[in-house]
Amino acid sequence: GVKLFFASEFIADITSERYKLFPTEIVGDKPRIRHYLEEKAAEGKMAWTALNGGPFFDITSDVDRGREDDTGLTHPLHPAGFSLENHTATIYDDGTKPLHWTPLPAAAAAVVRMLRHPQGILNRAVHVCGVKDLTQNAMLEALEKQTGRKFSVERADTGALEDEVFGLLRNGEAKKAMKGLTLWAQFGKGNGGDKGGVDNEAVGVVEVTVAEAVKEVLGGAEL
Repeated sequence: GVKLFFASEFIADITSERYKLFPTEIVGDKPRIRHYLEEKAAEGKMAWTALNGGPFFDITSDVDRGREDDTGLTHPLHPAGFSLENHTATIYDDGTKPLHWTPLPAAAAAVVRMLRHPQGILNRAVHVCGVKDLTQNAMLEALEKQTGRKFSVERADTGALEDEVFGLLRNGEAKKAMKGLTLWAQFGKGNGGDKGGVDNEAVGVVEVTVAEAVKEVLGGAEL
């Protein structure tokens, strides 16, 4: 039978109150799956683990491809708030909210290490962060420096965004609420911190600087 189940969580702390606001018909019922795994582990039937690293930096701040998915979210620099094509930035509140995001290569390396050395990660979620001191302001500074272009900045109020999102949810318009809910969950006051890189050392994740992370993303962009 199954000895170790690796739960597909990755981009969020599913125990957080804000995650519970996401409609299960869109994001899946991960808390219910976690509860089931915890029950099986308590019964001694199998072990489980999960990796939580916040949004993948490479995808959340991907270069502008103009794609749009069925939630209305456009990639790239979504939901980071930047457009390379137009050299624009949407900064939420004062842009200083700490963001705990992890590049895909760092997350992949952590998964490999967890599977090869599972003794210290059984029956719990592992929390990592791959980019040090990440904020929107830090991303803006790095983007302007590495592209050599000034970005036009628009300020957005997460309080107003919260009112809009919860109004849509109250009206049963979950799909319409997803874009704003994703942004609010990251940038809203009291949101976005998760548990950071508390397990970085245990699974070999080494934080890179914001400049290094942005440079890696821009490596595949047509500037």
